[in-house]
Amino acid sequence: MVQCTKPLIAEGQIAWLTCVKEKMAFEMVDVFGYEQGVAPMYNFRGEIGPVAFSHAAFKAVTYDPRARRSPHHLSQCNTSTTWPSGVDRMLVNFDTGHPDWAARRSLMVDALPALALDGTGHGLPAVVPAGVRAQDGANKRKVNDVVGATIFKFLFDVDVTAELGQMFEWDGIIGPCIVTQQVPAASSIARMAEIRNNIYKKVSVSKAGQEYMALAMQRGMEGEIRLQDLMWIVLFAAYGGTSNLVHNILAHLLKDPVQQVVLFRYDSTAYILEGARLFPAVGGMNPWLTSQALPLKLPDGRTIEVPEGTYGGSLINGANLDPSVFQAPTSAFQPGRPEAERMLTFLNELGDIRKCPGASTAGCPAAPRPCPGTWLALRVAKATVAFFAEGAAAQGKSDL
Repeated sequence: MVQCTKPLIAEGQIAWLTCVKEKMAFEMVDVFGYEQGVAPMYNFRGEIGPVAFSHAAFKAVTYDPRARRSPHHLSQCNTSTTWPSGVDRMLVNFDTGHPDWAARRSLMVDALPALALDGTGHGLPAVVPAGVRAQDGANKRKVNDVVGATIFKFLFDVDVTAELGQMFEWDGIIGPCIVTQQVPAASSIARMAEIRNNIYKKVSVSKAGQEYMALAMQRGMEGEIRLQDLMWIVLFAAYGGTSNLVHNILAHLLKDPVQQVVLFRYDSTAYILEGARLFPAVGGMNPWLTSQALPLKLPDGRTIEVPEGTYGGSLINGANLDPSVFQAPTSAFQPGRPEAERMLTFLNELGDIRKCPGASTAGCPAAPRPCPGTWLALRVAKATVAFFAEGAAAQGKSDL
């Protein structure tokens, strides 16, 4: 079993967070098997709770409104008890299904054209800051810089070149808390708030920022608070998550750039989808919290009753390798898989999201809780990989 060590990450092989999630998923599959699809695991309260790692179990949890989330839990971080009060106040409501959460998600999707299927940035190249070369695909900081600059350009038409170093610092502070419960020091959390506020100041005076706050106020919300909320989401999920996705795709591409660049050029969309399946950027609905008793049907036909108030978890890394859905070998990088859009990297299947009016990521009965940034993340990933792929092709394998 691969160990998630710092040298491994320094070599550019895989992002640390991805490595940790993969290791957890593989161990559960080895011990319990996809036929069961659910494993017992200690939750935040020291109790045993279920973790869904098969495709069917993950989907059953993610699509069921009874499996919500604690409003205060960001993966392993309990923001109501472990972070000093009043320091980098967490404005995000993580409780999926709560009316307030749904209203905020709809605000994001309605106010930001970049979140649409063919939205802002569609077909455009990545935004490349000065000093970044196409040959820098193995450098995580350079990859993050391109992703960050591109996201803020597509979302807000804002230049954040001067803030890219701060964004990378922010991501480094929050990372360990996601899977280890390692709480940042108060000074580090204060620094996170400072960085977020610096970026907020720039976005808040932009046309997109002004329109976002105006729409929030029209809907009875506090405009400035909702934009602060959005900055946190963009930094954590859009910037941090998409950067991890792109870094991992490039790490795969750079193992054999001659062959992989040919595959990417042949069908860049298929290439990015396969990368998103094998290297999912987020942890999924992890953890989830039952608002009512939840009957969870296992792939082997059995049903287990999950009591109300139970904390559970889910792992995309297991679901996206489920042999009952994905053709063998499931761990092979094979762009163009006919079942590619069944991946659960963005919490709901892409094919189900397309069933929503206009393929909206605001949610609909067919796809109740998709990631709002699904289409933006794929668009930014494709543009960023396209830039660095040209540098990899020029280098050739012998130069790596």
